[in-house]
Amino acid sequence: MDQLLSRWAIHLRILRGLSAKSIAVYRRQVDEFFIWRKSEDIASVRRKEIERYMEHLFYKSNANATRAKKLGALTGFFRFCVYEGLLKEDPAHNVPKPRVWRKLIQALTKSERLRMFEHINYECEKGLRDAAVMILLTFGGLRIGEIAGLRLHDLVNDDNKVMIQLPDNIVKHHSSRVVDLWQAPSELLWAWVQLRYNAHSAKKTAPVFISYYRGDRLRKNRCFEARDIRRLVSKLAAAADIRRVSVHPHMFRASHGSDLRHIEGYDIVAIAARLGHRNIATTDRYLPQRRRVGKKYRSLRHFWLDWERLIVKGGKCEG
Repeated sequence: MDQLLSRWAIHLRILRGLSAKSIAVYRRQVDEFFIWRKSEDIASVRRKEIERYMEHLFYKSNANATRAKKLGALTGFFRFCVYEGLLKEDPAHNVPKPRVWRKLIQALTKSERLRMFEHINYECEKGLRDAAVMILLTFGGLRIGEIAGLRLHDLVNDDNKVMIQLPDNIVKHHSSRVVDLWQAPSELLWAWVQLRYNAHSAKKTAPVFISYYRGDRLRKNRCFEARDIRRLVSKLAAAADIRRVSVHPHMFRASHGSDLRHIEGYDIVAIAARLGHRNIATTDRYLPQRRRVGKKYRSLRHFWLDWERLIVKGGKCEG
């Protein structure tokens, strides 16, 4: 079975062009099925058995979306077996796929995000890093995996405006894109980048964000990972007294998409391109379509003048 799964992984990687992370998830999901089945004989798998497995997952409280993904992994695996001539037909072909209800992703208000910025200590290295992370979440709408995967050479300063060049190895679907910022957040972000180059002697290929011990002591060999970004957001949300069931980094993407509806020239196609969505239907989930857009702004800078006054007021944009 291990050899067959390894061949399938090569098939997914080379012929299908999937990422290593996606392949690892699919392989684990297929492994789970055969562990439940207690047999690795693929020739004896029948549709009724897969239906019983779906029922087993239901009673284990797996959500519809989770069961749909696991059924998709099994379908892909058995199609590969048919492709290789190991099976005559895919036993998962006619198994009904659980219906997945697409929910609107919750967004944060502008005042909630402003309050989070107010609770950052800009006078220390760690606080400057936290501000830079929050800038990419709030004004760039980046995914946490993209932020954690950024390297210093991915940030370009063009006349005091930073362009974030997201390479295809850290984005979903290998769809590279460029996200630009206006001057005020660029200056604060670039102050962190300069600190990395000068104080930390970091190379261009080094990660943009690194971790600190408590007490603001640098941890040179540890990157600032996705889980660290989640902790940072939770900590700032608690400090800002944001009364939500939970506040997580992905809410900033929905918030950024909602912000862009107020900016002249941003239709849903442009918003999808900035967020890195292949399908506009995905972007729909990020936008409160039923809410009327009132005032329009010339740019994100004009929309976020409140933030600019807050930051510049304390001289925090000075590098």
